[in-house]
Amino acid sequence: MLAVYYDVKTKDSFEELFGGLHIGKTPTKSRNSHLILLFDFSSITPIGSLDQIKQSIFSNVSRSLRRFLLKYQDILGDVLLEEYIIPNCVGESLSNVLVSKFGASLYYGTNHDNRISFNGKAILLSLASMSTMLRPTHV
Repeated sequence: MLAVYYDVKTKDSFEELFGGLHIGKTPTKSRNSHLILLFDFSSITPIGSLDQIKQSIFSNVSRSLRRFLLKYQDILGDVLLEEYIIPNCVGESLSNVLVSKFGASLYYGTNHDNRISFNGKAILLSLASMSTMLRPTHV
C-alpha cells in the first residue's frame, strides 16, 4: 500500500485508491513523488550449493532492477539493461542503478545496521522513513 501511495506512476489513480480513506483526505506532500524499487525476497531459494543460492539472489534482485528501469524509463530515459545489470554481480548492479541514476551514497565498513551489504559495499537504508524510495531528479 505504501508503494502505491508514494509511487509517481499511481498519481492519476490516487483519488480512486485513497480518496475515501483518511490518508486520502489528508495526503502528505510527498505522496506520488517517488520512484519505488520493490524487492520480493520470498522467491529466493535458500537451498542448494552456495553458487546456486547466490544465483537465486542475483536473479531476484536483477528482476527487481529490470522492472524498476523499465517502469520508469519515461523518467529515467531509455537504458540498456545490460549496462546496469551485470551478470552475477548483485552489488555492482544495485550500485549501477542507484548511484548512476541517483547519486546515492555507498558506504564501506562492517556496521550493517540498516544497510544492505554485498561484497563489502553497503547501501544505506532508512527503514523508519520513506527515504528508501527514490525521488526523481527531473520530473
